[in-house]
Amino acid sequence: IARIVDGSEFLEFKPAYGFHEGFVHPYPHTHGCVRLHKEAAARLFALGVVGLNAFVIPFAAPSFSPVWAAAAYLFACVVLAAHLAYRPGQTALRRHMALACDLATTVVEMHLGGAQTAWLYPAFLWVVFGNGFRFGPKPLLVAMLAAVGSFVAVIFTTPFWSSQPSICAGLLLALLVIPLYTFSLLDKLSRARMQAVE
Repeated sequence: IARIVDGSEFLEFKPAYGFHEGFVHPYPHTHGCVRLHKEAAARLFALGVVGLNAFVIPFAAPSFSPVWAAAAYLFACVVLAAHLAYRPGQTALRRHMALACDLATTVVEMHLGGAQTAWLYPAFLWVVFGNGFRFGPKPLLVAMLAAVGSFVAVIFTTPFWSSQPSICAGLLLALLVIPLYTFSLLDKLSRARMQAVE
């Protein structure tokens, strides 16, 4: 069960035990919970939310169900978390792989679910802002362009979305304008910090 506990993401796998953000010791140290780095915790929490979608909403896609999309996302999260444990710190390759993983899962879920998964649209903004606030203005622009391309793919491959041109135009505009405004604010903040240091 995915929920927020004391302001942090918590993915429960047994009553009172689950995956959550915390200091990851380099040796076994737990009373039952599994501590994760911040990025890994956020992704697993998103998987929990998307997983609810996979089991609650009936889909007419027997060949590739949302359960398989969620399982693929979980596997990718585990690989990214293992790489983060093996090689801590920021790497552009891991950041881009995580971005692709987040957006691809959102696209697949929205494509399979149609109208029933329209509520997943904010995941595009969450991914964009997450990249911008964690890594800076330029990664925000990269994430924005990737999110726009991903949502365009949803529009052109999903009957529900392609039948809603006005809504799609507004959502695409939001996916451009809001991150661009945020980019300008982050850029000003970065420059102000550099001036304050000098």
